[in-house]
Amino acid sequence: DNKEFDDSPVGLFGHTIIMDEFDKKSGFNAQLTAETIRATNMWMAATNALYAGVHICSNSELADEPSYVNSIDKAAAFWIGTHKDPDSSEGGSLYAWSNRIDEKFAELSGSDFDANVKILEGLNAMQSEFADCLGSSNATEKEDMAYKMRVHADDVARYMTVPLVQSLIHSLAIAVDSPASIDEADRVILYALVALPQIRICDKNAY
Repeated sequence: DNKEFDDSPVGLFGHTIIMDEFDKKSGFNAQLTAETIRATNMWMAATNALYAGVHICSNSELADEPSYVNSIDKAAAFWIGTHKDPDSSEGGSLYAWSNRIDEKFAELSGSDFDANVKILEGLNAMQSEFADCLGSSNATEKEDMAYKMRVHADDVARYMTVPLVQSLIHSLAIAVDSPASIDEADRVILYALVALPQIRICDKNAY
């Protein structure tokens, strides 16, 4: 696949956005760079781990490899990090980031949707299904379990997209109120780059 994004292979999409953040003309902003890393590479690592779990369910011999790590645990670790307080918005985890934007979005729109609750429910369901799948030796059962895991992975990925879309809408609203703010303009660009492709996947008409 020779597709490119910003003169780099499309497979380096997240890395390219991060490097552009370091080199942008408006100057380096440590907070925005950290936000960029969370919304690109960490977010993609979490979603990729979900689907790696589905793949391992269908190919359970992979769980016997020395380097094997439970993929659903990895997805949870990428999202939650070392977070202990479920109501906190502090810290650098995706979980805390999602909490922060949910609070800001609620102030802006009056609409509150806690994506983290749905994400944790989905991860718990996938973890249970994953354990059952690895414990089964029946090929038909494993195929059914992999299908159920895929459905849950799709649902969790959709909920993981919610804070991206909320961030885009919120940053657009702030940028309109503060047109001179370069940081807010950069934040609009960041979330447009990461959210709009997800919207297109879910609904081409909405895109």
